[in-house]
Amino acid sequence: MRNMRISSVLFALAISGSVYAQGCPDPEFACPYFGDMLGFTCAFNGNACEGDDCKGANFGEEFKTVPAGKDFKTWMAMHEGAVSVAGYFMPCNLTLRPGVTRVDVPDTACAFSLITDTTLYMEHFVSNPEASCMAWLECPCELPE
Repeated sequence: MRNMRISSVLFALAISGSVYAQGCPDPEFACPYFGDMLGFTCAFNGNACEGDDCKGANFGEEFKTVPAGKDFKTWMAMHEGAVSVAGYFMPCNLTLRPGVTRVDVPDTACAFSLITDTTLYMEHFVSNPEASCMAWLECPCELPE
């Protein structure tokens, strides 16, 4: 049911790329915006970074991210207990290993969902030097019944 709901809105999300074209999106806006498009209730939990604040480890609720490469085009996401890791909007190029996912940002932004036993997280990555935006944003969402 969860995966079907995510798949059913891929087209709608694909046309919303203009949110990232304007530079770093406001986390307070981005989390509910993308959550609504997926039919989930999502909110910003304070887990995000932008620019130089992203250097080093950045901690989410259930995993951490570490940027690598020029302009943060590559990220390493370390996670335990992920049931599913999948792209949904401007998909990232993901290399999956047990407990670690390499995230390559193919253009200027990408996102994927990480599902645990209790929560669905939307993970957004932006590498847009022209807009002076290199960022990571985590949006926890309530899982549908």
